Amino acid sequence: MTKGKLDGHAHKTSTKGGRGRSTIARGRKKTAPAKRMRKAKPCFLPQMPLDILHLIFGLLGPRELLSLARTNRGFRQTLLADNARPIWKSARMRWPGGSPDCPPDVSEARWAHLLFGDTKCDMRRCRSKDVPTNFTLRRRVCEACMVKHLIVDRKFVKIFPDYDKSILELIPSGNAGCRSRFWERKKCQYYWDGDIHNMSKQVDTYLEDIRLRKAEAEDAFLSFKSARIAHVEYVIEHAQVCLKWQEEQEHLRQAEERFRREQARLRIQARRDKIFNRFEELGYERRDIDHLDGDVLRVDAELTEDDWREARARLEPEIIYRRTKRLKREREALIERRKCVVNEACTAFKKTLPPLQWSTFPPFNELYKLEGFSVLINDPSSDELEPHRCAHVLETLPPFIAARRDDIRSILLEKLPPNLVVQAGSVGTDTISDPLSLVTAIFQHSVPSWRGYLEDDPILYTLGDVLAYLSDHTVGYTRFVQDISFSQAGHNAVVSLLTLLGLDVHTTTPGELNKLDARLICMRCEIGCQYRYAMNWKQCVRHHMYYSTRGTVDHSMPEWMLLDANNIRQLNVQNNARSDFDLRRDWSCAHCSSHFKITVNRPDVVTHVHKAHNVPKPEEGVDFFNSKPHRLPSNDPAVFVLGT
Repeated sequence: MTKGKLDGHAHKTSTKGGRGRSTIARGRKKTAPAKRMRKAKPCFLPQMPLDILHLIFGLLGPRELLSLARTNRGFRQTLLADNARPIWKSARMRWPGGSPDCPPDVSEARWAHLLFGDTKCDMRRCRSKDVPTNFTLRRRVCEACMVKHLIVDRKFVKIFPDYDKSILELIPSGNAGCRSRFWERKKCQYYWDGDIHNMSKQVDTYLEDIRLRKAEAEDAFLSFKSARIAHVEYVIEHAQVCLKWQEEQEHLRQAEERFRREQARLRIQARRDKIFNRFEELGYERRDIDHLDGDVLRVDAELTEDDWREARARLEPEIIYRRTKRLKREREALIERRKCVVNEACTAFKKTLPPLQWSTFPPFNELYKLEGFSVLINDPSSDELEPHRCAHVLETLPPFIAARRDDIRSILLEKLPPNLVVQAGSVGTDTISDPLSLVTAIFQHSVPSWRGYLEDDPILYTLGDVLAYLSDHTVGYTRFVQDISFSQAGHNAVVSLLTLLGLDVHTTTPGELNKLDARLICMRCEIGCQYRYAMNWKQCVRHHMYYSTRGTVDHSMPEWMLLDANNIRQLNVQNNARSDFDLRRDWSCAHCSSHFKITVNRPDVVTHVHKAHNVPKPEEGVDFFNSKPHRLPSNDPAVFVLGT
């Protein structure tokens, strides 16, 4: 036997109760019983007498009446009845700024909806919002629905071939009823299709009466047309009144919105001030609080204790951070002002020294660390530093400057090779030469410059150049003598120059070489060039140091050729240039403080000494001096053409 098909029916099974249940029913899960909905409390408002209801409704505004009319059928029928017209009118007239009169062909309820109702599109199944009212069409229709229902006059015959186009003058167009962007560039007239159909039916009725030759049918039709034309004019004029009212309402709305925002701002500010006042009661200063911001300070509500605890938890760390930062900033500014006072005091003291000592006066950054000035600058109080308080520290400057010079001298002597110190001290002369005053004591900065080229680093000759280099306050940072090292390459170059010039290596000073003003040519440079560089002795030293540090084999040992007087005259004619030192504005008078702030070039200072101090032949190092001898030369070596 074969089993029978279920044919969509479930098998029945017996249960203990004798009731059959299908297998599908047995597989279902038991669902919880539905919760009973809480019954709403009965409203006795609909049961009130009609006159009482009218009195209550008369106290409501148009928007409240519109909402009430949508509540239930009873309220809707009551509010849409003819005897409720005064209620709508009084509510409309009580609206701030008034409202346009209700047209005779529109009910008060409908007119209230057009003026004050929600801004949804009137068409069914359309959910567009923020739709403006068109007061000639007496509708609130979105752009998409207008495209579907508006008929342009130039296409009327094509769309309605059975209608007479003359009926358009009996219908108001939508062009003048709204000022939305949809109507901005519309040059043709647009009509609502429903209005066209309705008007066509009315006209057909009159034409049918005329065709049936009813009494006074033609007069009635003419009266109808005249009334409709007048109605169209009224609708257009009334629409302008409504549009103007809309603009005024928009201005009122904006004014109210500004007022509400201002009131909210004042409330928020008052709450903000209360929070700030509480922080001031805790000991914080207002300047650390005023510029705080955050969501907790933009709440439009009364300040409660819970709100205060939350605000404190969120703002107090920021206030502490701001206070710490401000105190640090004020402390740094105070220290800078104190340093300015020290600068002025030290500058005035420096001006009292002999001019030849100006270039070796310690820089301000070094003086700040002096014990007396350090105590004045870093005083923990908030008092300003008075200039007279620096007087006792200035008295300690002369011994400090002398001790500083001795310390630098000792460090430089340790950097010199031992043979130079011994040779300088054992020369068979009447006076023992200072090894640091000789031209063979050449130093350079051991730390490369930021550009990384040797030609950018100064070459320091003798103790005086080192002191001037370490005392240059214009660089803005402190230089250390520990970063200066002896230059063996420079020493070799000077020794070769002195040997060629026939000068004593153990007694010659840089001043003697400067007076000699010799010009030399490097014989280690590549042969075959038509011209060579004619260099003074300092340029020769730099030239050799540059190529020797690069590992050039040709410049391992210096070799020079001295130009004679005839070649030097020819060199001056070829280059038409003055001495290298003439172009630098680093020179100062040694007899007065005329060049204390602004130094000049060498010819100008020579002229000044000659005229102002009656010195016939000013001497460098005695009557005038170079205030920055460590600075690099300002021009390249002169070019000497061979074979001339």
